[in-house]
Amino acid sequence: MVETRLNAFYAYATWPSDVAACIATTINNVNRLGGSLKLIDWRSLDTSGRIIINDICEQIDKSDIFVCDLTSHNHNVLFELGYAIAKRKPVWITLNEEHKNARDGYRDLKLITTVRYLGFSSIHELENRLFRQLEIFEPESAILNEFTNIIRVKPEHFAHTIFVMKSWIETPESTELERELRSGRLSPIFDDPQEGTGQTLGWYIENTFHSTAILAHLAPSNDSSRSLDAKYSLAAGLAYGFGNPLLILAHSPQRAPIDYRDLTFVHNDPASCISAYHRWISKVRRNLTKPRSPRRSKRMATLDIRNVDLGHYLAENEDTTLRTYFVKTVAYTEALQANKYMLFIGRKGTGKTANLYILSETIQNEQNTHVCLVQPLRHHVEGILRLFGLSETQADTGYLLAAIWKFLVYSELACSVYQRIVNRPVQVAKSDLECNFVDYVDSNEDLIRTDFAQRLDNALSRICEMQVFGGTPQEKSKVSEILHTQVIGRLRMYLGELLSSTSKVAVLIDNLDQGWERREDLRELSRFLFGLISVAPEIADDFNVQHLNRPKINLSIILFLRTDIFHHVKQFAAEPDKLLCTHLTWSDKEMLWQVVERRFSKFAPNISGNVDWQEFFVSQVQGKTIRDFVLSRVIPRPRDIIYFFRSSLMNAKHRNHIRIEEKDLIDAENDYSNFAVDLLLAEVSSSNPLISKQLLYEFIGEFDIMTQDEVRERLRIGGIAQDQASVIVQVLVEYSFFALETAPGEFTFIYEDSERERVFAKARRLQETATKVRYRIHPAFHTALEITCVV
Repeated sequence: MVETRLNAFYAYATWPSDVAACIATTINNVNRLGGSLKLIDWRSLDTSGRIIINDICEQIDKSDIFVCDLTSHNHNVLFELGYAIAKRKPVWITLNEEHKNARDGYRDLKLITTVRYLGFSSIHELENRLFRQLEIFEPESAILNEFTNIIRVKPEHFAHTIFVMKSWIETPESTELERELRSGRLSPIFDDPQEGTGQTLGWYIENTFHSTAILAHLAPSNDSSRSLDAKYSLAAGLAYGFGNPLLILAHSPQRAPIDYRDLTFVHNDPASCISAYHRWISKVRRNLTKPRSPRRSKRMATLDIRNVDLGHYLAENEDTTLRTYFVKTVAYTEALQANKYMLFIGRKGTGKTANLYILSETIQNEQNTHVCLVQPLRHHVEGILRLFGLSETQADTGYLLAAIWKFLVYSELACSVYQRIVNRPVQVAKSDLECNFVDYVDSNEDLIRTDFAQRLDNALSRICEMQVFGGTPQEKSKVSEILHTQVIGRLRMYLGELLSSTSKVAVLIDNLDQGWERREDLRELSRFLFGLISVAPEIADDFNVQHLNRPKINLSIILFLRTDIFHHVKQFAAEPDKLLCTHLTWSDKEMLWQVVERRFSKFAPNISGNVDWQEFFVSQVQGKTIRDFVLSRVIPRPRDIIYFFRSSLMNAKHRNHIRIEEKDLIDAENDYSNFAVDLLLAEVSSSNPLISKQLLYEFIGEFDIMTQDEVRERLRIGGIAQDQASVIVQVLVEYSFFALETAPGEFTFIYEDSERERVFAKARRLQETATKVRYRIHPAFHTALEITCVV
């Protein structure tokens, strides 16, 4: 029994009111007993009518224990929890299990699910749970103690970085903010919910501790995904506890949670958002010029896994180091050698963005080349769609769409050439042609140098002034004609002359999926994107053919597109099989394994030659080699295998292991499995909103092999109507959740788009003779859904 009296700060929400009343009464009862535990009610600090963060944090600092209730995801409580973790306070978590969805909400939060909560349903039960916890209390049980080796040595890639927790929904403010971040002096590390929400507590601790500054951008208050902001609140508390520069931005009219209202700026528009960011980042940069305390040097012991860092699983967060361990695939080679036009297709997580970066860098490094990188953001695409209202028939809009895309691509290329000219050293003189071109762009800045949507809006405004744009098919044809003659033709003339001596011009177009999420008009957006796919070869041909007063240019256009979007888009093609494309796949296990090998070689630089895996890992896991264990559990994509190994590495570090042990890998499988669920939902939920986390949870506790009737029953319980079940099952098959039985006892997962029809055909053939149709759940989802394997 603890002999001295311990002070425990109790943080809880005022809602649900019955839970708050239960906790308040419990606090009074425990304190009235006068035993070894004194509970401090956060509401007792409200002596002046206004609680400020300094008062809260000061009381947490003085306390021996931090207790919090997470029956609801209250942002104040989560911020305080993050702060307490950063301050190495032992943490007790309470949860009223009688409240609907309380346990599911706690599991969804994920960051602290390794911490066992104290469940209660009454005042008496809560009192008993607190006293029992006191009996086994260990003063050194702080959560942060488990991550000492993660924060002990600063990894190389954290030098001068800003950790950015992006708004879940893209807004004009978030668009402008991302542009500023990407062009700033600090390298951004993005926490992007669109790329999955399975990040662990260790990941947030690592990023909030080591990054130079931390920024959290809360989603608009009317957005449905407030649980993501709950994670941000906890991470913001971590950053504040670590003493690192922190800014929280929120959309008006949202009010910041009271605890960190003084740390939050509520913006009304993009200008006020960027202004607040500039004021804050200027202070951060000024502090960077101050003398830095000596940092502990990195130990280079060959066999110590604690000195290894595998980088990040998102290419956006490692563009400066990616080239050193990039694995060149057949798809990459085909894209590099593309003649005029190529579609680059891949599933989420297969490395499209990584290929984009390396292709861009490789071409730029060649002699006498020019690269134009086109990456419209979601706000830009949606702005264009609003301008043109794609509700008319295809016959009315086809020619107009071609003109739109030509205008946008030509103006992007012109802008990139303009930047190349004006950014040259001042001692390099401009030719008369270049001077004329710069003058033309400056005088037409609204048509060339603004963002996609604004550029098109400005062009339409000029056309409207000519009184030719009214919306009828005839008037739209006139608009298209004016775009060609007034803008596109002029730009083509300038570009032909300016690029005539260039050996190769590459236009790389990415981010076309940015307008895809959470849209109801996917068919219209698909038709809009097909307009680009249709016109891209025309643009390439126009440059690659000699015209009167227009020199031939060796120009290629490479479009990067997600596989699921490609399926929607190609339905508009008269002959979809003739679309020239290359598919990024990782069915070759040797090549997938290289993704990890090369990262170990990069981040453990004193190891020569191939990495000796026996030196870094326990020899076997559950009777399998490391290679077989990992490859049998992940969906074959770089993002998945990198996440798996990063998680196992982090487990080994915070347990002070010098190599990755069996338990580190087994626990990593659990982290990865939850990540795989999130990544699946990120892929399918926009176009298939019926597939939700709640629906996947209906399969919890099932066997990995299920009959069609069993699957349909789980879907029925999950709210899927009978006539919709077949579509849902097919989607889950196409996204590798289910495998089809293609031979007796043989199940095949679809990883490659080219294999889709063959696998379905084999399954149909088997179903002609089989008594039951069966499916197998992918091992990637087993631990998250507690799936039992059929022996």
